Amino acid sequence: MNFAVGEKVVEVLIVRPGDEVIVAPRTRGLRRVADDLALARRLRRQRFDVALDLHGGPRSAWLTWASGARERTVPMEKFFVTPRENVRRENVLQPNEILTAIDVPTAPVGAKAVYVKEMVREIWDFALCSVAAMVTVKDGVVADARIVLGGVAPVPYRALKAEAALTGKPLTEASAAAAGRAATEGARPLAKNAYKVPLTQAVVKRALLSLA
Repeated sequence: MNFAVGEKVVEVLIVRPGDEVIVAPRTRGLRRVADDLALARRLRRQRFDVALDLHGGPRSAWLTWASGARERTVPMEKFFVTPRENVRRENVLQPNEILTAIDVPTAPVGAKAVYVKEMVREIWDFALCSVAAMVTVKDGVVADARIVLGGVAPVPYRALKAEAALTGKPLTEASAAAAGRAATEGARPLAKNAYKVPLTQAVVKRALLSLA
């Protein structure tokens, strides 16, 4: 396996015997053009098949193109682009790329999952708030939790604080309510959608209790 990383990452990167580390320099101006061309030539010589993009940004997309790899794999958390990152983009796809597959890992043994969508109408309507949740309970407590919110941000939002608030605790009404509050911690609603904060808390609680 080959790793293309920035200079600051080399010192902390742990690789296996036989792996190669390729340093992508962060120079500027004409020097950067020369360094990038040299790096592209080096990557093309090795004829890679697949590039695993752990960053999902323009620089890593360029490295994928330079490697000659026909496929780029991006973690789902890195696929969508928020307006704060780039107001003109919705995802990390480049002009010459299309999405060809989504790999969904096998759920843990004993996991339960649910999707709850709160709407104004019962069918064919956008979500005021939606929650996708998966919980694995072992020995009476939550061993693993995944909670993703929809309809409350420009991109699907993984509620990491809610997951942390739930993990290690029994799945009860109190812990589900605490996870709901954690899901909206730090939320900054707009002028006319502040109602989504208590709504999201309630939908997260309802979704989790349906898995109890």
